[in-house]
Amino acid sequence: MKNILILHNSLDYSKSGVERVSFLLKKELNRRGYNCYEGCTKGENFNHNENVFEYNFNDSKQNVSKGLVAFVEKYHIQIIIIQGLFDPNINNAISHLKKKYSCKIIFCLHNAPSAYARKIPLSFFDQVKIFIWYLIKFHIIIFDYQKHRLKMLTEMFDITDRFILLSTTYIKEFCKITKNQDFSKIACINNPLTFQNPKIDFTQKKKQVLILGRLEDFQKNISSTLRIWKQIENSKNCNWKLVIVGSGVDENKLKDYAKELNLKNYSFIGETSEPEKYYQESSIFMMTSHIEGWPMTLLEAQQYGCVPIVYNTFAALSEIIENNVNGYIIEKYDEEAFAQKTIELIRNDSTRLEFAQNCIEKCKKYSSKAIGDKWDSLLKDLTTN
Repeated sequence: MKNILILHNSLDYSKSGVERVSFLLKKELNRRGYNCYEGCTKGENFNHNENVFEYNFNDSKQNVSKGLVAFVEKYHIQIIIIQGLFDPNINNAISHLKKKYSCKIIFCLHNAPSAYARKIPLSFFDQVKIFIWYLIKFHIIIFDYQKHRLKMLTEMFDITDRFILLSTTYIKEFCKITKNQDFSKIACINNPLTFQNPKIDFTQKKKQVLILGRLEDFQKNISSTLRIWKQIENSKNCNWKLVIVGSGVDENKLKDYAKELNLKNYSFIGETSEPEKYYQESSIFMMTSHIEGWPMTLLEAQQYGCVPIVYNTFAALSEIIENNVNGYIIEKYDEEAFAQKTIELIRNDSTRLEFAQNCIEKCKKYSSKAIGDKWDSLLKDLTTN
């Protein structure tokens, strides 16, 4: 039996797509006979589960390294799967561990590689805070946070035995931004479906369009969705409703913007522990993100026959949606085209039903078993060669 440590941010599996993927991966690997432990940041082990490695980003490099080494020794960990986490402490701890043990390291990049080349819009105050924090904590002087993130990503690639991308469409992108030409470490494994055999009742579908996710405009670009919805409301005889589920740093700003646009048929629901309810009752799913990796909500919506309309802003989208078959792919930032395609779906019941049925069928190839087979093959290859 192989002992595996899965490192991620939180044991609250409803917190983000990465946490849900970590839970599903642990469950599937346990089912196949692996013995999985988890690691999370301090304070995120909400149920106070035993046998959990808790690490503190604010601790010293030495203490994080000691803690990881002690956990690996105690539980005889042979493989560590890192779910998108990297900072100087994590990189240093893994590098230190590799010098002492033959533990295999797998890193999973849970976004499009180009996300790490995007300029983050930081205020002068935030830049100063980051500068001081890195100087005091790591004795590192940082003037360009974007370059620093790319540097940490490249360092993690050098440390790992396998580097997982979410899609083969990201290989070229990753090699370009990291200036790396070593393909031998790279493997591509998609995220699995969240729900197991959901029951879909099309009679429960409402005249409802859904947005579900983090209300943070820098990535999710929900202000664009609100402008699109304004165009839809201005079309003739539109009695549909926009439902926005989730919370985030821009929630109040987006609520104010909806009022500024004088929107009528919409509601902000807030966070939910039952996203299935909204997927089940909604007919159309909108995603206007600036960038994504392999968005869980996009697959979840399709599992419930909620037809997606998405901006073409990330390479893996063409794997998830076949345009005009199980949804619409819209040229990025073309709000008018987005509104028109949404109106087409609203007005055409037969097309919407056909797309919904295609959604349910096409997403089955991402079942936990299918994705688990890929992980099982990778783990066996890694530990036998």
